[in-house]
Amino acid sequence: MAQRLTAEQWTIVRKGYETDPRLSFADLASQFGVSKQAIHARAKAESWQRVISLAELNARARTRADHLVDGRLDAKSLASSREAGVDSATEQRAAVLARHRKEADGPRRMVYQAIQTSDIEKAKLAKTVAESLKIVHELERKAWGLDVGENTDRDSVIVIERT
Repeated sequence: MAQRLTAEQWTIVRKGYETDPRLSFADLASQFGVSKQAIHARAKAESWQRVISLAELNARARTRADHLVDGRLDAKSLASSREAGVDSATEQRAAVLARHRKEADGPRRMVYQAIQTSDIEKAKLAKTVAESLKIVHELERKAWGLDVGENTDRDSVIVIERT
C-alpha cells in the first residue's frame, strides 16, 4: 500500500518535478513510495509546470562551466525557491562540463611531450588515454542528458508507428 505524504514531502516532490526535466511522475512515485496516479492528480490539481527544459538547463550549464573554467563567478543567483533547484541542477551539469574540459588537457600535454621527445610509446599512451576519456565523457554526457536538444552529426531516424 502506498504511503501518504506530508505537505513538506509534497513540496519536495513538486520541486523535483518542476526543476529536473529528467524526472517523470513514475520516477518520483518510486522515489517517494506513492502511486504515479497520485502524483499526476496532485500535479494537475495544483497546475505544476516545468520551470526549465533539458536543453535550456544544458545551455545554462555550459555558460556556468565557462565561468568555472575561466575563474569568473556568475553573480546572478537564486531569485526564488524554484530557481534554487534549477541552479543546483545547472551547477551539477556545469561541474561535469568543466571537468571534461580540464581532463582534455592531459592527453594534449602528453602528445606535445611525445612530439618534443620523439617518444612513440608516450604518443601511444596519449592516444589510449584520449580514447578512454572520450568513452567516459560520452557516457557521462548521456547519463546527465547533456546532449539533449543539440544538433548532432548523426543520421536522422524516422519512426513510423502503425496501428
